[in-house]
Amino acid sequence: MIGQKIGQYKIIRELGSGGMGTVYEAYQESLNRHVAIKILPFHLSKDKDLVERFQREAKAVAKLNHARIVQIYDIGEHKGMYYFAMELIKGQTLTEIIKQRGALSCEDALSITFQVAEALECAHKERVIHRDIKSGNIMIDNNGHVKVTDFGIAKAVESESITLTGTIMGTPEYMSPEQAKGEKIDSRSDIYSLGIVLYEMLTGEVPFKAETPYGVMHQHINVEAKPVPEVNPDLPWEVEFIVRKCLIKDLNYRYQTATEILEDINKYRVGAFHPSPISTSSEVSTQKKGRRKLLIIVFSVIIIAIVGVILGKRFSRQTLKPSISPSSALSYQAKEQDEIEQLFSKGDRLAKEKQYSQSMMYYQKIIDNYPVTLAADNARTKITYVKKKIDEEKIETLFNCAQDMENKGEIIKAISGYQEIVIKYPDTKCAKLAKEAIKRIEEFEKTGKGVRGISEEPLTGPEKKIVMELEKLMEKDMKLMGLTMKGDPLLLENYLRQNHYEEMKRISKIVGLEAMEFTGICARIMMDEFGPPPSRDGRRPDVIEEGPMFKAGRKIKGEIEKLMEADMRLMGLAMKGDRKLLENYLLKNHYNDMKRIGKMMGLGAQEFAAHLAKEMCMGPSDRRDQPRPREDYRRRP
Repeated sequence: MIGQKIGQYKIIRELGSGGMGTVYEAYQESLNRHVAIKILPFHLSKDKDLVERFQREAKAVAKLNHARIVQIYDIGEHKGMYYFAMELIKGQTLTEIIKQRGALSCEDALSITFQVAEALECAHKERVIHRDIKSGNIMIDNNGHVKVTDFGIAKAVESESITLTGTIMGTPEYMSPEQAKGEKIDSRSDIYSLGIVLYEMLTGEVPFKAETPYGVMHQHINVEAKPVPEVNPDLPWEVEFIVRKCLIKDLNYRYQTATEILEDINKYRVGAFHPSPISTSSEVSTQKKGRRKLLIIVFSVIIIAIVGVILGKRFSRQTLKPSISPSSALSYQAKEQDEIEQLFSKGDRLAKEKQYSQSMMYYQKIIDNYPVTLAADNARTKITYVKKKIDEEKIETLFNCAQDMENKGEIIKAISGYQEIVIKYPDTKCAKLAKEAIKRIEEFEKTGKGVRGISEEPLTGPEKKIVMELEKLMEKDMKLMGLTMKGDPLLLENYLRQNHYEEMKRISKIVGLEAMEFTGICARIMMDEFGPPPSRDGRRPDVIEEGPMFKAGRKIKGEIEKLMEADMRLMGLAMKGDRKLLENYLLKNHYNDMKRIGKMMGLGAQEFAAHLAKEMCMGPSDRRDQPRPREDYRRRP
C-alpha cells in the first residue's frame, strides 16, 4: 500500500493495524495536508449491509465537532476498499505512555480522564456510543492534549452480531459486563470502559487478566476489581470513589452520564468533593437477595396478622409491627449519609490539627457502623494514612532528639538515636539523614573535623532557629553575603531594614523583640556566624570546603568549584599562600567570572576577587584556631 494512491490520498507509511482495519499516514494533495486514513479489512468490505451501517454511523460521527474528538474528514470507496480519512495526531497513545512511564500520577490520570469524559459527553448527547474506549484509542498529542479516536466504528460492526469472524468485536480487557453478555448497551457502557482506563493509569495495569478473552469477560461479569489502594496506597480515597463508581457492574448504580464524572472531578479539584457511600456490585446483589427475604417476611407477617384478627387473640396485636413507608425509608437512608459525612468531617478536621488518635476513632466508628460500604473502605484508607503520619512524626522526633544530643556533644547518645532510626525505619528519609550523620561522626573521630557541638559552644533553641532563618534569607538574597563579607554591621543593618523589613518583623517575634531593634542584633549575628574571620600569617592550602563566606552561599560555592576545576593553576597559587598574586591572577584571567559571581552578591569584580583570594589562601584549621569572639547579643534588652 505504501506509495499507492487511494482517491485523493497518497499513502506514505503505516501507523498501526487492528481487527477493525489498518491506519496509514497519507497526503491529501488538494488541501496540501497530511491525514490519517483507515481502510476496512477486505472481509468486512464484502458485507453490503455492514458497509451501509458503517457509512451511516461514520457520517453521524463526522458531525461531532469537539476539541477532544479526532475529526473525520472524508468517507469513500476505492476498488472495493472502504476507507475514511481523519485528523492526523502527532503524539503517542495512552498505552505507549503507560508502557514507558508505568502508573501515572493522580493529577495526570484525572486530567486525561476529564478530557475523555468531555469527549464522551459530546458524543452521548448526539446519541453516539463509542463501544471501544481503551488506552489504545486515546491519543496524547505533543502539547499534552487528549484526542479520542475510532468513534462509532465499533457500533457499526457490532450491530450486525456479536461475532463476525469467530471473535468478539472490541477489546475484552475494557468491555463492560453488559457488553460481554451480549446485551443491549447504552452510554453507560462507555463509562465503565473509561473506569478501566482510569484504573490502568493509576496502577499501570488493567484490573482483569486471563489466558483467553472469554476468561477476561467472565471476570468483568462476576469478579470485583482489586481495590486501587492495594496497588497504589497513596491514592486519595475520593479518587478511588470515582474509580469504583465507574466500575460497578450493575449499570443502574454506576455513573449515569459523563457529566456526573466531570462534576465530581471538578469538586475534587477544589476540595469540595464529599461523596456519600455507594454500593458495589456484590453489595447490590446482596441487597436484591435481602429484598426477596424481606418480601417473604412481609407476606408471612400479613398472613399471621389475618389469622390473628380472625381468631381474635390479644397477643397478635402485640406481635404486629407498623409497616415502613417509602418516605420514612428514604429519610432513614438520608440520615445515614448525613451521619457518615459528619464522621468524615470531624475525622478530617482532627487529622489536619494533628490529633491523629481522635481522628482514627471517628474513622473506626464508620467501619463499625457501616462495615460493607464504600465509606468503610474509605475510612480504612484514611486510617492507614493517619498511621503513616503518626510514624513520620515519631521518626522526626527521634531524629531531632539525636541531633540535639549531637549538638550538645553527647556523641554516644546521638549515635544510639541515629542507629535506632536506621534499624527501625530503614526506608525513610530520616534514615538516610541518620546514616549521613553517623558517617559524619565517624569522620570526626578520625580527623577531628565535621561534628557540630564539638568545636564551638552549642547554640540554644531560639538562637539556633534564628540562625537557620538567616541562612535561608542569605541563600535567597546573595547581596547579604557580599555585605557580610565587607564586615560593616551598620551597612548590613541598613540594607536589612530597607529590603527585608517584613522578614525581620517575622523572625523578631521568635525572641519577642521589635523589628527595628532586632535588625541591629540580626546584623551582628550574621557578622558573627558568616563574616570573615581575622587573618593569620601561618597559612595552609585548602579548597573552599568550610569557608564561612560559603556557609549559606551554596550556589557561589558551586560556581567557584567549577572555576577551580577548569583552571588547576588556581590551586597552586592558593598553596603558595600569596594572596595578592592570586588576586591579580583572578582579575587578569577570570575577570568576567569575577564580575558575574560578584554581581550575585552585590560586589564588584575587584572586591570579590580580593575576598576570594583571602578565603582560598587560608585553610579551615586557621579559622578554627582563631575564632571570632562572639558578642552575647542574647543578653541585650
